[in-house]
Amino acid sequence: MDNIQIYIGYAAGLLGFLPFILLIASMRRGITKPNLAGWVLYTIAMVMIVASSIALGAWQAVWLAVAYVIGQSLVIGVSFKTGYFAFSRFDYGCMFISFFGLILWIYTSNPLYALVLNVTVDGLGTLAIAKKLYLHPGTESTVAWASSFLIAILNVFAVASFDISNALYPVYLVFANALITGLSLRPATS
Repeated sequence: MDNIQIYIGYAAGLLGFLPFILLIASMRRGITKPNLAGWVLYTIAMVMIVASSIALGAWQAVWLAVAYVIGQSLVIGVSFKTGYFAFSRFDYGCMFISFFGLILWIYTSNPLYALVLNVTVDGLGTLAIAKKLYLHPGTESTVAWASSFLIAILNVFAVASFDISNALYPVYLVFANALITGLSLRPATS
């Protein structure tokens, strides 16, 4: 079963670029207008998730997160032309939580702290996107988020063991993408 899980993890990682291609296309058409600050926070948290997952031995399902780091970096680059930049107290708080996870990891030599706190940061970022979509329907790419949701489901099948170290991020990702996909299905308001 381990070999199949490795290949599923690789497949999820490769497919993980698709939502970012769709998102960037939506940004270039002027449909999606991301907050650059939010994407910077997402990327910081994702780098920490990748590093702590690797340190915890969660190799099979980490490839999607690696693809997300690369894809999010590309979104940041495109956001300079199509997005906006606004750091809020919420963003600063999320950044503090992310770096606090790193400090706990260094201090305790336990990467699980960094994983849990950075999945929390990612979750807070997802809630911020959900709030934006609730208040301003039609401002995210439904196709990009729906593909992220399906790829996240695939990635769960790459999880080697369903303990917190291996399954926390992949399982969280399914629920986060389901939430945003569902909200993005609401029709845009004029």
